[in-house]
Amino acid sequence: MYLHGAAGSWTTFRPLLSEASPRDRVLIDLPGWGESTRDARLEHLNIETMARAVTDVLNSLNYRRWNLVGHSMGGFLALHIAAAWPEQAASVAAISPTTFGVSEAAREPLRSLPRFPAFVGMMLIMRSLAAVGPTGPALVRVLGATPLMALLMAPFFADPRAISAG
Repeated sequence: MYLHGAAGSWTTFRPLLSEASPRDRVLIDLPGWGESTRDARLEHLNIETMARAVTDVLNSLNYRRWNLVGHSMGGFLALHIAAAWPEQAASVAAISPTTFGVSEAAREPLRSLPRFPAFVGMMLIMRSLAAVGPTGPALVRVLGATPLMALLMAPFFADPRAISAG
């Protein structure tokens, strides 16, 4: 199971998996992120609810043991799942996992704004774009073709000049 970070989606792992050997892979959009923003409510944005959504998917696919790979918020989630379901968690790979702060910011963005301004701003923009339906991704594609996108993404990278235009 591959668990994306905040502001991500299952597609986060596409480049990684394109080079990997074929194996069973489970990729989902976590509640409130990616294509799972429709009908998402604040109560969906806590670690327990996301963990239950992940384990429900794995159980529905009849997996008895889970190898969890998580990036950022997904890494934090993977560690939480392994602690809560130790008999089923065969392994965990946490890539730059976040902590409780990001989970709290997803649940209470306005209260968390002073501590996580870039994350909260990005999350609120993403949710606003998701609310406008197909127009949202179209706006992102247009913006992505301009130098403004690199400027907006700069706070999330140690070396913003390394952000590719594609």
